[in-house]
Amino acid sequence: MSTERANGKESPREPISITDKRRVDPETGQVRERTPSSEGDNPRVAELTADLQRLQAEFANYRRRIERDRHVTADASKIRATLADLGVAAFGEEGDPFDPTLHEAVQHEGGGHELVVGSVLRRGYKFGNRRVLRTATVTVVDAHRP
Repeated sequence: MSTERANGKESPREPISITDKRRVDPETGQVRERTPSSEGDNPRVAELTADLQRLQAEFANYRRRIERDRHVTADASKIRATLADLGVAAFGEEGDPFDPTLHEAVQHEGGGHELVVGSVLRRGYKFGNRRVLRTATVTVVDAHRP
């Protein structure tokens, strides 16, 4: 093979580097000592490689968990829509008048006679307009409280 270029000059030669990575010296038959530059001997490289593998595994688990949660959320939305189609409705909002047949009071603040829902701890559910499936758990306050 010719090293001559089209302009008639020879191309510059690149230096050739040969690295013998054999563990056994072919001339002496002795096991060679590992050098710090050989693969896997640098503890920092091993540590970073382990960290990278751990992070890749964590990210893969995160992606699977997010995908699973996405499916669960979609299923819960379908359940709510189906229940709404059947006539099941949630009730119990802050400021609603307190009704002991619909609300379960766990705390009462004030001494007045006009009681309203202070905060909703657990929503209640009705079937149609009359049948209560679950009472709402609420705190009760006086409507005219200062």
